[in-house]
Amino acid sequence: MKKHLPTIIVAVIFLCGLSLFLYPTVSNLYNQHLNKKLIGEYQDNFLATTPENLSEAMKAAKVFNENCGNAEKLKELGLTYESVLNAAGNGVMGYIEIPKISVSLIIYHTIEEDVLQKGIGHVPQTHLPVGGTSTHCVLAGHTGLPSAKLLTNIDHLKVGDRFYIHVLNEVLEYKIDDISVVEPHEVSRLNVISGKDCVTLVTCTPYGVNSHRLLVRGVRVDSADLSAKDDSITNELLNIDMKYLITFSLIGLCIIFVAVKKLSDIRKRKSATVNEGGEKSDEGNT
Repeated sequence: MKKHLPTIIVAVIFLCGLSLFLYPTVSNLYNQHLNKKLIGEYQDNFLATTPENLSEAMKAAKVFNENCGNAEKLKELGLTYESVLNAAGNGVMGYIEIPKISVSLIIYHTIEEDVLQKGIGHVPQTHLPVGGTSTHCVLAGHTGLPSAKLLTNIDHLKVGDRFYIHVLNEVLEYKIDDISVVEPHEVSRLNVISGKDCVTLVTCTPYGVNSHRLLVRGVRVDSADLSAKDDSITNELLNIDMKYLITFSLIGLCIIFVAVKKLSDIRKRKSATVNEGGEKSDEGNT
């Protein structure tokens, strides 16, 4: 056992370093897998729901938006924030797709920290993501988490790019018309724009400092201007990460194998030298 101890120590140290190096990629892959699973469950849920129930759920959400901020009226109507767009009881409202940066993320109620660690949160004081004239839905997400990329690449978006909100059995398309950086207390850009249907994505910036907020606003696209959404790139980022993961893992294993073999050869040479020296000493004594 003592003979192999140096090799074991080197292997353990290398594996620990490799694990730390690969953690962000592996963790992000797991988060993407979780989001993909939840999106599939969400789609299955509304496919199993009758058109009448879907229509009622959408109607309730739109009535909620019409009375957004009027607590008394909502109470009178029997509508609560937690119950609207939450048929499964898991806080999932729908999901957002941003093809340009290969993002597909679940949209949850609230912007609690546990929500933002795994997906996109809906800011409760704003309209629900079901569209409508003179509405402004605000969605928030983290960037730069070691465990998940989430909206890390949102700064790659430009005016004219599009994103999609999937809610119940509808797909709402938004075209980015404004990108701005503001201080946390500057919220005027989140106000309702009369006659428009807007969704704004919010995240902290700059990376690692988080002193400001990056706002990416999209305006609902008219049915006559709908684009042909390319689903083929949705998993592009996942595929790239898998290639890196496999490549680095194979390189790591090769390095460990070479290191172990080198150490083994060195020990064998040392052992042979010692034995040879011992034999010569014995010959001299005779």
